[in-house]
Amino acid sequence: MTRPVLPYSPALAVRMFDTNGDGTGETNAVGEYQDAEPGEGETEFFVTMPEGEAMIIGSGRFYIEDAGAFDSGKYGNSLVRVNGIKLHLQDADGNIVLDFFQDGGVIMTNAQLAAIGQLPVYLDFGQGNNSLVVSWTAESFATHLLLTHENKLVVTLNDDFSDLVQHRFIVYGHNPFIDYKGEVIK
Repeated sequence: MTRPVLPYSPALAVRMFDTNGDGTGETNAVGEYQDAEPGEGETEFFVTMPEGEAMIIGSGRFYIEDAGAFDSGKYGNSLVRVNGIKLHLQDADGNIVLDFFQDGGVIMTNAQLAAIGQLPVYLDFGQGNNSLVVSWTAESFATHLLLTHENKLVVTLNDDFSDLVQHRFIVYGHNPFIDYKGEVIK
């Protein structure tokens, strides 16, 4: 399949999910996000765009860093999930328009996280912390994702992640309205 050649070079974009969705909130999802009641106390890490801007998401990455070796049946080194991790696209009214794990499925273990990605990479340096990096592409969902101010890409946490060292979510794409020089494309 031949891809069309664009008459411009769009601005590349890399965004970390954060608690405010605009790059100003907390990006390291290490903490206690669990509550006794399902649906209560959930914490969202998300990405959205300011009005007048957009991002076409091509790929994303989950990153976990923890002390010690990772177990496929746990999350990180030794965490047991109770509620799991959700990934979905929401509209401006909070409705889920795309659930990445059909029928409300969630990520509970390192193995489940690795299964959603094309290239899971486990990093064991022999000393220090170990890491799991799981990359995914929007093309694996048969489309690119258009992110505007009217929607947001959300990772929902409702468990205790306080024992992790780092826990981050990142998306990569481009802004179709701004070129690599920062000028508006006409």
